[in-house]
Amino acid sequence: ANIGPMFADAMYKVIKELEIIENKLHMNGQIPVKSNISRVIMDEIINDGRWRKYVKTLGEFLNLVNTRNEYIIGLCTRYVINKQNVRHSLKILYKNLMINNIDAEKKLIEYLSEKITYYLLLR
Repeated sequence: ANIGPMFADAMYKVIKELEIIENKLHMNGQIPVKSNISRVIMDEIINDGRWRKYVKTLGEFLNLVNTRNEYIIGLCTRYVINKQNVRHSLKILYKNLMINNIDAEKKLIEYLSEKITYYLLLR
């Protein structure tokens, strides 16, 4: 079974949720600089070009944001998650949340562990 897409989408969802928290902290002046992780991921996905597997045009791809079809963006995340820019932004996200007593990396790992357990129980 190809479980990569499922876990890539799960990781993307958690990262977006963590970024929402980060944005609130930034608006409240609790962090000086945001990670802009969603933008960085999207830029890397666009540059990577594998989004073309799922949609025909860049405009169509960009219109997926905040729709139920955003799953495609989640799928594409697995191709860019280890790119230097994405890793750097993730570190900023983790640091911003950690200085506010939120262990973002732990939350991500716990969520993925839940997904893995769920998948294993289905088998």
